[in-house]
Amino acid sequence: MHEAGHAETRQDIASVNQAVWNTSQGRLARASILYEGVRDHVEPVLALHALAYAAGGTIHTLLYLQAFLLSLGAIPFYALGRQRGGSAFEVGLLAASYLLLPPLHRLIEKDYFRTDQLLFPVLALLAYAVTVRRHRLALGAALLALCIRESGALAVVGLGVYWLCVERRVRAGLGLVALGALWMPMVSYLLLPALIGHPTPHAEQVRAPSQLADQLAAFWAVRWPVGAAAAVALLLLRRRWAALLAVPALVAFLFYRTDLRYVAPLFSIVWMAVADAVTHWARPGFRRATLAATLGVFALANVALGSWWPPSDAGIRDARPLLARVPPDASVCAESRVLVHLSLREWVYQFNREHYFPGTTRGCLDAEYFLLNRGGRDPALVGRRAPPDRAEAFRAVQALGVDTVAESGSWVLWRRRTLLALGPPVSP
Repeated sequence: MHEAGHAETRQDIASVNQAVWNTSQGRLARASILYEGVRDHVEPVLALHALAYAAGGTIHTLLYLQAFLLSLGAIPFYALGRQRGGSAFEVGLLAASYLLLPPLHRLIEKDYFRTDQLLFPVLALLAYAVTVRRHRLALGAALLALCIRESGALAVVGLGVYWLCVERRVRAGLGLVALGALWMPMVSYLLLPALIGHPTPHAEQVRAPSQLADQLAAFWAVRWPVGAAAAVALLLLRRRWAALLAVPALVAFLFYRTDLRYVAPLFSIVWMAVADAVTHWARPGFRRATLAATLGVFALANVALGSWWPPSDAGIRDARPLLARVPPDASVCAESRVLVHLSLREWVYQFNREHYFPGTTRGCLDAEYFLLNRGGRDPALVGRRAPPDRAEAFRAVQALGVDTVAESGSWVLWRRRTLLALGPPVSP
């Protein structure tokens, strides 16, 4: 986690960090990296992270806090073991198995700091509550998922489906299904557009039923959704009804873009159902041997997937001397890989984002400083959309009238000569 604070990272992480820092300064969810205005998600949990900055924390503080929150998912597994009468050693193995889940470590390796990750412990709590039939705890966990991100509404729908199909709690089940089904479109089509000032790209990425074949092919290419769907199907065949919690999310993903972060937290539900089955085995020695072997398999999987390799700073090593030359209160436009290192300010923009997010404003040209890499392409833009015309983007910046502050390797730091009367505040 400590290394992640120094490595090159994606613009999504910088956007979250900027929103958290601005919130700690009294500017609620203000973010300008991806969209000018506020974050493009409803994430009340970020208020907790903002408290860390308000208390004098750093990006490393946030990363350690995120790690602590993720580790809380081990508690429901420990509680399940105790509920089933397991020994201290056995319940310790159960808790450790969650901490080594390969999808969890893979998601951390890809995205260090995103609210999606916190669905892992929340869904573990929900699955535990359903498994031991504690209805109030299940309801609390489902509502807590709404505080993580709007996609947490799928957990609310899942609990509603479970109550309808298994518990026969018709009125409560229908209420949860209605709440979850209405929450996401309300946020995506009404609330966020009103806050941001234009429709969110997330709403535009909903797939039509006619695109189902293409989406299934995308699922197969990613593999993780296929694994989750197969595991859920097998659990349901074994009458592990807690797996019903994952069904609404799997169905919803058929009509949205495919990515690991959208499906990985479902493995908390899957593993809770598997762990519950293991705790019912009659032979304690066999249970312990299986859980111990599972830890070894999970550890090997994490090594094979590269999830435990420390992040690299090779791509931004030359940029480090230039980062220190940007005043802390100045507005800046930069490549995505260094944005997180500049995100503790009110105004910071992603270079060439007009191509990455067509239709957004050209606010990045209002920046005072420009930290750019004159060699190669921005990794965040490769393979996602048509290759951006970097030469044209560089010419647009140079046309503003800029002076070179410093150079380092292929990186250059420019400062514009004439500052706009309108736009973000700039340093004197």
